[in-house]
Amino acid sequence: MVWLMPIPALLAALWSRWLPGARWVTVLAALLGFALALVGAHNILHGRNLPTPQSWIGLDALGAVFALLTAFLGVTASLYSGPYIAHHLAHVTDPRAGLRRYYVYFNLFLASLLAVPLMQQPALAWVTVELTTLFSIFLVGFDGSKPALEAAWKYAVITIMGATVAALGFFLLLWGLQRAGGGPQTFAALVQASPLMNPLLRKVAFALILFGFGSKIGLVPIHTWLPDAHSQAPTPVCALLSGIEVSLILYVVMRLLPVFIGIPGLHLEHWLSVIGLVSVGVAAFLLLQVHDY
Repeated sequence: MVWLMPIPALLAALWSRWLPGARWVTVLAALLGFALALVGAHNILHGRNLPTPQSWIGLDALGAVFALLTAFLGVTASLYSGPYIAHHLAHVTDPRAGLRRYYVYFNLFLASLLAVPLMQQPALAWVTVELTTLFSIFLVGFDGSKPALEAAWKYAVITIMGATVAALGFFLLLWGLQRAGGGPQTFAALVQASPLMNPLLRKVAFALILFGFGSKIGLVPIHTWLPDAHSQAPTPVCALLSGIEVSLILYVVMRLLPVFIGIPGLHLEHWLSVIGLVSVGVAAFLLLQVHDY
């Protein structure tokens, strides 16, 4: 049943495109997604419906945590979207067209976010992460102003470049899995086969994935798009971008960390700690220069 989590938001996107009542349909879809996430978490607590190493789609304990967070933030963002977007579009020539466009992309964005924790297959996880980026690009530029369009363009260029680099890393890992004896192309299979994989191949894959997904997370020095994109996005969308999209990308990286732990000479923990501290330090320094809150 957990695979149904993104479906209500997908249906709400279709409804919003052609039928009235998009605001409350969106809220209902978000509530249904949250209810399905609760059901999935309840099943995991009782040891039911756990994914097998062969499962491409499923929900385990780590995925359930992120699914619940995503679904909860989806509910709060959908509730706030109603009054926010109505006020935002109050003075435009055709507010109905703007409302339809907003709710279509909002629901597609939420559906793709809810799909990420379900993916037990690396390639599918990469696809769903890229879908979150694709739909959020349209929401960042939703306002249509020059700053919003510039922010959306910068966001698209940098993160699509990062997606290509990360895809090369995923390809190397799956190729290494086949050379190590094959098996189902899942995160669990990658972890089991990692001791048999070439250490150099794993190092290169780690560097590619960290750089590629680091551009989406906003790690220094590939962070320049993030302040503009998050500030130009509608407030409910900014909440999803800051509150969960970045965390979901980190979630995918976390699923891969056991593959890279123990590689001679990599010092994974040191690299991640240094990059994280530098990113936080640069963000704190830039924050001191901000005067327009």
